[in-house]
Amino acid sequence: MEKLVIIQHNVLKWTFNRSRELTAYYKKIDPDILLDATGIVHDTPLKIYGYSVYKRNIHNEDRAGIAVAIKKNLEYKLLDDFVEDVLAVEVRTRRGPLVIGTTYLPPRRRLFPREDIKKILQRRQPSYLFGDLNASHGQMGFDRNNANGDQVHDLINRGIASHLGHDFPTFVGINLGRPDILLANRQAHLNYALQQGALTSSNHLPVILTLATESIVIPTAPRNCPTNADWENEQPEVKDKTYIDNKLKDWFDTIARAVKDNIPIIGYRILKSPENSNQLKLLQWQFENLERASRLNRWSGETFHRAKRLQTLITEESKVLHDQHWERIVKSANDLYGHPAKFWENISRLLGKEGDSAPYITDNNRKIYQDNEKELVFREYCQNIFRITD
Repeated sequence: MEKLVIIQHNVLKWTFNRSRELTAYYKKIDPDILLDATGIVHDTPLKIYGYSVYKRNIHNEDRAGIAVAIKKNLEYKLLDDFVEDVLAVEVRTRRGPLVIGTTYLPPRRRLFPREDIKKILQRRQPSYLFGDLNASHGQMGFDRNNANGDQVHDLINRGIASHLGHDFPTFVGINLGRPDILLANRQAHLNYALQQGALTSSNHLPVILTLATESIVIPTAPRNCPTNADWENEQPEVKDKTYIDNKLKDWFDTIARAVKDNIPIIGYRILKSPENSNQLKLLQWQFENLERASRLNRWSGETFHRAKRLQTLITEESKVLHDQHWERIVKSANDLYGHPAKFWENISRLLGKEGDSAPYITDNNRKIYQDNEKELVFREYCQNIFRITD
């Protein structure tokens, strides 16, 4: 596994006309797993091309019930031994099994499926619960607490669950709301990103979850990338017109043209994540070779147990790297706490922003790095520009 894309969406009610619009939207994103609060009863069909669909509505109520749609090319096992409207799938990956579960609690329903949720989050595999719980609590960024929020907060306090997000609205009505939630267990260590989906015919927005073993690239608004600029090529264009005298507009146009020609525009941002260690690469290489050999010669008891052992070692090594990565981040921020300027510079970099640009200026093809030498060049430059003329 390198990446899994999962959509959680309360579609309000899955009808024939609405299904066309929704499936067209889902096709654009092409998720591996689709989790829907469907609002349909037992006898209503639900089919999505290319996916195996499993639905559940224990009480056979209107505007209730859930469905899990998973791509047919994935290796998985359905988990449906739950009391309430809860479903999960165990997906087989190169790093071992991964569990994705979902549920929907309509606002009118008072029974919180605590034991079903615990059954998912107390598994030994990395497990995630992604659903519409209508839970709010002050510790999760809400203005008020409700009964479902108290239950989720208790699971978090007991170390059964971790709250991973999200922090953007997914309900559009008289007021905006965040009824959807992503919870994970202690074994969850994969890199993840949550994105807000587009508006559909439902008054709930889709939530797009990406789980990955590598750094995650997410789309952003196009912007200049100064760190990849060709500064050596830019400087000659800039220094050809270093005077301003009544030609300030020409000077700015030259700068803008040099930026456009030499600074690339990118439309993505790489979220910071731990790098793979040599040990992890070696374990993955061993597992891939074992898997390739077993396709040719079939699995034996020995090779099967060896593969499971390698998956366990890969998972353990990944979790160690994940913990070490965040320990370094927290320590680096803590070490700079007494230096406000450096502290906020470090925080900006953690948020994906970069530091200063080029560390030097060029004067007559000579690079100048020292501040005192830069000051002399700027002094001469300003004297020539602002001199009194007839």
